[in-house]
Amino acid sequence: FLAQADTINVSAGNPEIRTIAISGTPTFNFPSANFGGVTSQSIGSVNIKSNSADGYKLTVASANVANLKSTINAIDYSIPYTLIYASGNVVIADTTAVTVETKAAGAAGYLDCANDSGCDRALALTVTEANRQAKPSGTYTDTLTVSIAAP
Repeated sequence: FLAQADTINVSAGNPEIRTIAISGTPTFNFPSANFGGVTSQSIGSVNIKSNSADGYKLTVASANVANLKSTINAIDYSIPYTLIYASGNVVIADTTAVTVETKAAGAAGYLDCANDSGCDRALALTVTEANRQAKPSGTYTDTLTVSIAAP
């Protein structure tokens, strides 16, 4: 008998996953006993999941250019703040998205978030006492947009 062999080519597609999810409690109250500010006030976290062969880039944009705003008695008021992403200050100069994290393909740690639990990054803000003073009581808001894309 002659020996016979055959081959089969196995191929499996591993789809790209590049997602974020924001969680937490973005509502807080300033101290009521005085006009003090807040330091590193948690407003939530961003969970990143990415297995992209290209890596990823995370950006943040502020609708109010890093100001909590309110209109009270037909007058606009703003309380400037500093955004903190994963323990680093973010400079927001306009409504353009600011890059807060980049993981390029092949860079150390670029696949650290390629698992079911992903990677969590803290979001917080700081408001100085001086920025809060001389503002009327009320609710002040801003909208942050966090995006993930190819670097």
